[in-house]
Amino acid sequence: PNPAGNQLTVAVSGQLTKMEVFNMLGQQVFSLEQGMGQSFSIDVSALKSGIYFLKAQTVDGKVATRKFLKK
Repeated sequence: PNPAGNQLTVAVSGQLTKMEVFNMLGQQVFSLEQGMGQSFSIDVSALKSGIYFLKAQTVDGKVATRKFLKK
């Protein structure tokens, strides 16, 4: 997984409309719904160290889920 310190930057080929972060138990720990462009940074400094899943959705409905490691 991609390691993250205090910031996690997300870049996609489409226009981001929604991002969610889930912990290993499947609990949502972060959510944001707004026009974010093709690149957006999330402040993850409040998250505990561990593995998380980022779910990003674009305006055309495409959804991508990626795993990342919070240091």
